[in-house]
Parts: sequence; C-alpha cells; structure tokens
Amino acid sequence: MIRYEANLDGTLVIGEPFTDFSELEILKDIFDELGWKNSLRGDGRGGYYVFDIELRNEKKIRLHIYLKRVTFGGRESRPKEKRVQFSAALERKGFLNYNEETENEFSLILGIYKNKNYSDVIICAWDIHDWGHNFGRAFNCFVDVTTISKALKNGFAQHKTSKGQIVCCFRPQEFKYYLDNRKILHSEIQKDIHSEYFEKMEELITDLKSYSDEIPNYPDLFQVTIDILKNHNGITNINRIELEAGDSLKLTDEARFKIHNHNEGFRTELGYQLAWARFYLKKAGLISSPKRGIWELTNSGWNQIVNKSFIMKAATQREIQNEINQDIQFEDDIEIETNIDNQIIENPFNSNDVDIRTKTMSLDLLIKRLRTDAIDMNTSFQRKANLWDITKQSRLIESILVRFPLPAFYFDGSDDDHWLVVDGLQRLSSLHNYVNLEAFGLENLEFLTQFTGKKFSELPPSLQRRIEEFEITSYIIAAGTPKVLKFNVFKRINTGGLTLTTQEIRNALYQGKATEIVQRLAELRSFKVATAHTISEDRMLDQEFVTRFLAFYIFSYDSYNADLDSFLNNVMDSISSGVINFSAEEIILDFDKAMNAAFAIFQSHAFRKRYEVNGRRKPINKALFEVWSVLLSKLEQDELDFLIINKNLVVEKFINLLNTDDYFNQSITSATGDKSRVKKRFTEIKKIIESTLLEYDY
Repeated sequence: MIRYEANLDGTLVIGEPFTDFSELEILKDIFDELGWKNSLRGDGRGGYYVFDIELRNEKKIRLHIYLKRVTFGGRESRPKEKRVQFSAALERKGFLNYNEETENEFSLILGIYKNKNYSDVIICAWDIHDWGHNFGRAFNCFVDVTTISKALKNGFAQHKTSKGQIVCCFRPQEFKYYLDNRKILHSEIQKDIHSEYFEKMEELITDLKSYSDEIPNYPDLFQVTIDILKNHNGITNINRIELEAGDSLKLTDEARFKIHNHNEGFRTELGYQLAWARFYLKKAGLISSPKRGIWELTNSGWNQIVNKSFIMKAATQREIQNEINQDIQFEDDIEIETNIDNQIIENPFNSNDVDIRTKTMSLDLLIKRLRTDAIDMNTSFQRKANLWDITKQSRLIESILVRFPLPAFYFDGSDDDHWLVVDGLQRLSSLHNYVNLEAFGLENLEFLTQFTGKKFSELPPSLQRRIEEFEITSYIIAAGTPKVLKFNVFKRINTGGLTLTTQEIRNALYQGKATEIVQRLAELRSFKVATAHTISEDRMLDQEFVTRFLAFYIFSYDSYNADLDSFLNNVMDSISSGVINFSAEEIILDFDKAMNAAFAIFQSHAFRKRYEVNGRRKPINKALFEVWSVLLSKLEQDELDFLIINKNLVVEKFINLLNTDDYFNQSITSATGDKSRVKKRFTEIKKIIESTLLEYDY
C-alpha cells in the first residue's frame, strides 16, 4: 500500500510514518519554547495528561489533554489519511469536564506529527465536543496529510473530515492562536484564516530576499548621499550617512560591516565608497564640510539634478591624491594608510610546516574549558575580550537556540591546557558571560522574544541542552608551528566581525621583553601629549605606533626590505629572544625626548600633514610619526633645542615639502610599506633636519 508523508514545502512524498518519538516530551518542549511555564499535574490511561500552564501574559490555565502520535490511517482506499487512535480504556476525566469548561480550564484532543527527515513538528487538534459520546469504546481522529503539509508550509491549515468534523493543523508557534479561537476554528472553515499573519510573513520573506550583499561603487552613491542629506534638512554627520545608506540600499549586515582593509583598522567598505562619493560631490559644488565629520548641502546640492558624468569630471587626480584623506579616512583621528597587496614577503614560509587540525565539537566542551580557564579569556591578542554589547551577545545566544550555524573558531593549541583564541574571542566571551557567569539576561531578541530577560539557568532545560549540545567547527593550530608562520596564519584566518589587528597578533606571539618595552613606551605621558591623546588603547593602536618607532630605531631604514609586518615582527622577535642587546632605559629616554621635541616644534599638528600654516588640523599620520619620532630620537638634546628655537623654519620647510613633492606625499599616504617610499620619507625629513641644523654654530 502506498502511503504519503508531508513535506516542508507543502508537497507530499511517498514514505512511511515516523513514530519513534515521545509525544509527551515533544509537547513539553513546545511549551518550553513558547515560554509557557508548565507543570504536569497528573496523567491517566491511554494518553491522558493534565497540565497547569502559565502563559507569557501570566494568565494561568489548566489543560486536560488527550495526546497521541499521528500515524497512518490504515484504510487502503485513503492513502493520504492519517489518524490518532485512542483505546477503550481511555481515562474519562477530560471528557467528563468538557461540558463544564471555563475560560481557564478545558480539554483538548491533540496529535503530534513528525517526519524523520526534519525537526519540525505539526500539532493536529480535534474538538473534544465531537468525541464526547465515545465513552467506553475505542475511537479514531482522522486528518488528511495534505492539510498537515499545508500547515508545514503556511503555519496553519484546516479541513473537514468525512464525518464532518473540522480538524486544525498548526506549527507550535500558532498554539496560542488555536487556544484563543478553537471554538470558531472547529465550527467552520476559515477561508482567509490567519491571512493577515501570512501576508506579513510573505512580506517579510520578500523583504529579506530583496536585501543585497553588493556594495555599490561610489558613483552610484552620489544620489543616495544627496537624498540622505535632504532628509536631514541638508546637514548631518558621516555616521548617520553610512547608517541610512545601508538602509536605503537594503544591505545585509554582512555587507554593512564588511571591512575595507583588515590591515588598516575597522573602516567599512561602505564607508570607504561613501567617502569617495562625498569627495566628488564636494568638488562638484553640491556639498561642503563646515567641520570634520559633518556634511551639508550647498544651494546647488538642493536644486541641481545629480549628473554622474558632470560630477566625475569635477576633480583632478592631484586633488584626489591630496584631499580624499580629509574625509573619513581616519579612525579615532588616525589617518588610514592605503597599502598595496603585492608587497614582497620577506620571509616566505614552507607550506609543509602548516599543521592546523579540524575538530567538530559541542559548545559544552568550550564552555567547560572556559569555566576551568583552559581557554585564555584575557588573551594578549586584545586588551578587551568583551567588546560586544548585551544586544549582540543576546543575538548570538538566540542564533544558537534557533540553530543558525556559527562561523568556525580558531585556536592556537600549542599548549593543550591553555588554548589561545585566534578568532572567535567575542563569541566565546558572550558564551562565557551567559552560560558560566550568567552576567546578563537576554535582550532585544528577534525571534524568541518570550525569553527576554532570561538568564541561562532560567531557560527551559531543553533549551539549555540545545546550547550545550550545539555543534561547532574548530581549527586548532598544533604545537611546534613557527612564529612567523603563525603570524601569517593568524592574519589570514582572522575573519570575525571584530577582527584582530596585526599588532594584537604580534603582541600575543612575542610576549616578554618586547611587549614590556612597547607597553612602557605607549604609557609615556609625552607620547600621549604629542599625539593629543587621540590614539586608542583598546585595539593596541597605540602599541602599533610605538612598535613602528622601535623597529626603525633599532634597525636602520636602510635595512628595510619591503615587508612592514615582517620588519616589525623581526624587531619584536629579536628583542624577545635576546638576539640583540639594548638598553630599555636608553630607548625610553630617546623616545621621550623625541615626543617632547615633536610637540614643542609642531604643537597640535605633530605627526600630521600640513599644507598651510593656519590650515585645518589633519589626522595623525603613521608614516610621519614613524619618521619624525625616529629621526628626532637620534639627535642630541642641544640639537633638539636648536630645532625647537627655530621651529617656524622647520614647519615652513615641512609645509613646502608637502606642497611641492608629489612622491613624498605618496610615500606617507599609500603603499607606505614599499621600500622606496620608506627611504623617500626618511631621506626628505632628514634633509629638513640637517638643513636647519646647518645654521647652528657647533
């Protein structure tokens, strides 16, 4: 005999009924997932159960439930028929109560349908009033599998059986809807049943499908930028522009937060393209910037139709080179360097040395490791492990509960008792905070709103198990992997939303003397004053600046070989391993005097581009910090004093260099790790210092 089973897409497939499950346990799980507090008060013969339920609105009800699994119908002439079957010895208490139902106590006949190929279940419900005459004898409740299939697809469905009874089939999420409307639902077929709900769901699905992962290039953002400014009475900030551009373009979260260049900080690709769009709009006279980070429409911007061709012709290449960095190409007042991708790797490694092992494990294993400090949550990769707010941590937990797959985790497993996190620190922090520490209750959930405010121990046991048994993929870097290889592996596989910077990776790999001196230099008051307290400590940006100084201080720029990461790693490794002898106190004194001198000469413009004496202050430039700090640190104090006395002359020569030498501008703006550009900037700044000191009478 051919039998049919329901499919998730609403179709039927040939198959056998699946009955290898406990209908009572599934019903309890349904109550838990709906956020209904439930207590089994009693049971009886033949699938009779009494539950006390507290709904999410705190309403308390008592349910007398006759419960069975939905199996095949048994009649050869009806291959699409399913049924639940109750024996003659059935407990009668629920039937005795049905004529005395109240709003808070009533009886139900339910069947649970489950397919072995997927986890979704359907609840089938019959009106107990139709079956009350069956005292003392066995009876069947029938349902057409086509109706079950429709419920799987749409959430809710009805049909009238051959005996005239109306059966309702629905997903667990519709249980409350059924309870509230069961008398009407069992009395007649609702032609437009739940139509508003389904329409909203269809709209939501259609809307989600319309979201895009493609970030437009800047010419396609001209009109978007103008429209956003118009919506804000002609003026707003760059953060608002980027936020609303993402909304307007219907970008996915992945597209919105895609990083433009992981080596340059956290500026997004969308923000990068919007910066170029604003630059061209400014050159076309359509917008202007009254102060940094703020943009407003001009009269032309209010009235002129956006013409891409006209706007693109409004700027010259020279203007692009000199001015694009004045927009958002800085982070926390730091100018972002644009580097090329084809730099020569100084120390290429042997691919045979790569030993990364793949493991599938449950979250429970990671949670236990976190609880016993077998995973370092105070990793030196980042000063802060907890960079996510409560909403983002809650959304991660919700993703696990609804079984969304998580990105892979990466660990350095050199010490099996003490794993270091390469990628996934924020996710691990969130799990540790929620499960082990119970530091927060869930907030701002999108799907499981019934669990708002719940801590881990307050979740139903079935959901606690779902978190603990959730499977993830981990990649573990085995012991013995060379540090230079680890650095490149860490850099390449570090792909999370809050990616590790190269300095955070470097800081983890070269612990000891090197990191100690870098930290001491970064904590100097003179460094903070010279940089106007604008270099963030959170992601070790301050230590990156200091490391660049240290590398070129110890190893001359003449020895540089076109790979900045390797150059910086080399100095850290040399210090940590004791390959070079140095005096930490001497370095600190030289760096301190360089910072004091830089501030005395340039004041608030130290380490920044400057094209005119009274021009607007630019963001700090890493390449300028590197060259000025190193060259000033090599001078004697009397030479520094002379430069300070003649600071106006130094500033004048520096401004002239920026305005007349295009290649110098390039050397501190783009591809700053290129060997010839490193040499160029050191050579030119050295000329300024030496030409000024020539006036000093030795």
